[in-house]
This record gives sequence, C-alpha cells and structure tokens, in this order.
Amino acid sequence: MAKKATNKNKLNQMSIGDIDGVELKMGRGGARKGAGRPKTKPDTKVMRVPVDLVEEVQRIIDDYRARLENEQQK
Repeated sequence: MAKKATNKNKLNQMSIGDIDGVELKMGRGGARKGAGRPKTKPDTKVMRVPVDLVEEVQRIIDDYRARLENEQQK
C-alpha cells in the first residue's frame, strides 16, 4: 500500500525547476527556422473558377506549361 504524501514529504520534494542553471521552456512549440511547407516557385494563387470554365482554364494552364518547357529545352 502506498503512503499518503504528508506536508513534511511535500517540503522535502524538489522539482527540476528548483535546480540552479536549468532553464525550462514554457508553452508549446512556436516558430522554428525551416519549419513549414517549402516555398513554391513560381508563386501561386488560389482562385475560384465557375464549373463551366474549368476545362478551358485547365487547357490554358496546360498550354502555358508546355510553352515554358519548350523554351527551357531550347
């Protein structure tokens, strides 16, 4: 059977925060260098396109990419 903690025992207990020279970081996480999704090149933008124009917009994008690839191969 475990003993109940008495006031005397609580006074003798020490936490890691009581040790000199030990700094504890409080809170959670935070910004870290290099964290997160990598940047894309070129920059992108999300747009809403009417459903009846989706195929036409996709065709324009595909043509643009093909032109870029042809220029890079030259």
